[in-house]
Amino acid sequence: MKGHTSYFLIVASVCLSVAAGCAAPAATPVPPLATPEPPTPTPVPPAAAAPDSFAVVQAWADAIYSGDVDEALSYFTDDGNYLLGYTEYGKDSLHWVFNWLAGLETKWEFLDCQPGEDSIACNMTVLDGCMAASGSKGLPVKAAFTFQDGKIKEVTGYGIGPEWDAYWDFVSLVGSWEGVNRPEESAKAIEGTLEGGAVRIGICRDYAAAMKTQPAATEAAAQAWVAALNNGDVDAALALFKGETMFKFWNDTSQGEEQVRAMFDWLAGKETQYQITNCEWMGTGVKCDVVAVDGCIAASGVPDGLHGKLTFDSYEDGKLKSVSGVLLVTERKAYQTWLDAERAWAAAAHADELAQAEGYSKPAGAIAVKLCREYAAAPAEATSSTTEAQPGLPTAAPIPIIWDDDGSIDGVTALLYLLRNPAFEVKAATVSPGIAHPKVFAANLVRFFTLLGVENVPVAAGPEQPLVGNNAFPEAWRTASDKFWDLELPAAAAPVDERTAAVLIVDVIKNSKEPVVVFVSGSLTNLAQALRADASIKDGIRSVEIMGGAVKSAGNVDSVPAEWNIYIDPVAAEEVFASGVPIRLTPLDATDQIFWMESDATAWEASG
Repeated sequence: MKGHTSYFLIVASVCLSVAAGCAAPAATPVPPLATPEPPTPTPVPPAAAAPDSFAVVQAWADAIYSGDVDEALSYFTDDGNYLLGYTEYGKDSLHWVFNWLAGLETKWEFLDCQPGEDSIACNMTVLDGCMAASGSKGLPVKAAFTFQDGKIKEVTGYGIGPEWDAYWDFVSLVGSWEGVNRPEESAKAIEGTLEGGAVRIGICRDYAAAMKTQPAATEAAAQAWVAALNNGDVDAALALFKGETMFKFWNDTSQGEEQVRAMFDWLAGKETQYQITNCEWMGTGVKCDVVAVDGCIAASGVPDGLHGKLTFDSYEDGKLKSVSGVLLVTERKAYQTWLDAERAWAAAAHADELAQAEGYSKPAGAIAVKLCREYAAAPAEATSSTTEAQPGLPTAAPIPIIWDDDGSIDGVTALLYLLRNPAFEVKAATVSPGIAHPKVFAANLVRFFTLLGVENVPVAAGPEQPLVGNNAFPEAWRTASDKFWDLELPAAAAPVDERTAAVLIVDVIKNSKEPVVVFVSGSLTNLAQALRADASIKDGIRSVEIMGGAVKSAGNVDSVPAEWNIYIDPVAAEEVFASGVPIRLTPLDATDQIFWMESDATAWEASG
């Protein structure tokens, strides 16, 4: 029931009376004066009732849940903003997000609200169709509503508590699963539409239903595949697949039934044996620990096999779509070194047989094993002269590089790659304004380096604000980054550098004997400040590698056509682009065309 504060106007009536008090000479008595009628007061209109803030908010929430987007919009000012999990400005954008919320059957429950001057702050829960499908009864949220002329001017807020982490894990798994099992529906789940929200709920519910059977069915199929392959029964192994079959293990890849059959025959010829344990559901299938051994692995001196990961992607019925796997990097490198030496020996001493071992077939696998065993049994002097160095390692000096990011998870992923790649030497890490607050993230980054055992890489913080303006990421995103995504970090072995990020960039470039690569995966604020401080550093920059901008796409900032890294500080971006430094831009368009598959994640994890 809507409550309204009522104001009552109390009107007092004034009664007038006149008494006769004068004596008259003897005459006809004078009757008393008639009492006049009191004047009728001028009507005063009642004061307009002040709207109840909570009633307005509740009415808006009810309208969203009922699917009445027009009514929901009526509770907002024409220039209203919605910054609760989204960044929508103005009624056109509000229409988009309200359609989406309504389509998702979003329901808010207000636990307690505290009114302020032209505002109200609430603790509440939110539950939509996908959240309910995940098993949630409602996720906690803090929100603030500000008012103008009795209407909502702006909503800000963020989710709180570990329940959100579990829900986002669910969303991620659904996203992986639907690409395989609901591709047509996924294309129809268009954000910003009532219909799209309804389709999205259907996908979430289908995924939740599939999870009652698909993980167990997939693991059973994986174990059956291992048993069939270990027994050399290629037909039985293939019978567990459907659709466009794919198999990839380490350096060997095959796709389509004909190629996969040949690969399985080759594995049988190599006397391959797999053992899988500890299988875990990953959204599109199960990922298992694997121990792999074949005739060559055993001949290399590892009879118990090499360790790695196997991922079995499946369809909803548990039939296999693909199998992909990797070996742990430390074991893989040692075995690869042995294989390179064995191949060099075979090329010198058994060229004809080596040629027969090429390609994928059962005879080729058997000949490969024969050569491995002969190499292992050959006298040392017969093999030492043909041993080759491990391929793939750089022979030139590593390239000096500065990593500059705004506290993003993708930026940290790139940093991990750069730290492990011997082709690069990370000379400094600087934090720009963007997702994280630079000083907070820099302090966490030195602790992260302690965890990794990284030494002698200075870390410096940039300014808290862009060069001009106040563009900023949603607060919920910034909170997660400031907490370093809840990773448990040790105490820092070294402090954050006292220099600003810009000064550190200048110092590294000026003191480097070789031109420096500047890798920027956040805003360009720090580099712009460095160029302002000393424009001559551009002569010491080998290249500026930028992830930013949207060339032919609409960007990823909901409120305007822009990409976040450029949007945060467009003035800095303009200055860097005009500075004359050599730039290589990787825009959002390019990243949208790169698919990150489960097998890629497995390979990344296995690389250590």
